Amino acid sequence: MSLAIGRDQLTTRAPFSMLFPIEQLTLEAITKSIRDHGFDWERPLMVWKNGDELVVIDGHTRLDAARKARLKEVPCVLRKFPDERAALDYAIREQRDRRNMSREQQAAYVLRVVEALDRPAQGERTDFPPDGGKSGAERTAELAGTSVRQVERARRVKGSGDEQVKQAVRNGKLTLAKAEREIAAKPAERKSYPFTPDGIDQMAADLQEEKATAKDKEEDMNVVVLENLGEAADDALIRLRRYENEVDDVDVVAWLTCALDALDRLVAAAETARVGRGG
Repeated sequence: MSLAIGRDQLTTRAPFSMLFPIEQLTLEAITKSIRDHGFDWERPLMVWKNGDELVVIDGHTRLDAARKARLKEVPCVLRKFPDERAALDYAIREQRDRRNMSREQQAAYVLRVVEALDRPAQGERTDFPPDGGKSGAERTAELAGTSVRQVERARRVKGSGDEQVKQAVRNGKLTLAKAEREIAAKPAERKSYPFTPDGIDQMAADLQEEKATAKDKEEDMNVVVLENLGEAADDALIRLRRYENEVDDVDVVAWLTCALDALDRLVAAAETARVGRGG
């Protein structure tokens, strides 16, 4: 049941506000709709009643639009959860099931979900409890409605330290695959050394270490390329299998069978490379 609650009584905060950015065009359209027709009571805000705190977990854009339209109260459904992580899980499921996203938007969503889930909850556990032997990436992928590969990509991008690339992903400008390529292609920052005997010795030691690890870096880059091909193969498999049972021409069926087999092998090779890298 929806209740009218004063907009100033509601709190917006991380991690719930991290899941999706408020898009200006959408905000303006909803604001105009509220001014013209009022707030749609069929779409109330979802609010977590956390003691005396009323935390918005779903409906941030609608709340901002109501503020711009100068509404004093908005319809809300109050929900109770045992802790912040349970409320966050609910918010993620609500968001994932209603949005039709491009690959760039999906990348932004997955990165934001990973950042939200990896963020320590207020007074709660910092990771998932054991769950049938599933890894953290598997549980996150299941919750977010995405693949384990995408979650692992998001974690690598998140841990890269490249804020410019991470922000581009969050803003829906890059896919996770492209983000990894950009990070891998950037030259490492060069360390400066004092012009002293110790400084020269340190520079020589560092250069030797770089030379020793150059082959490993090249192999890592090859694995990234193979993983990118595996992701493309996943997409192609989904598309081709839609037509597998709808084709009558013998030659086309033979070609399709070969293509599916090749794509299956490519996906398997990409998975083997990923596991071999420990990622």
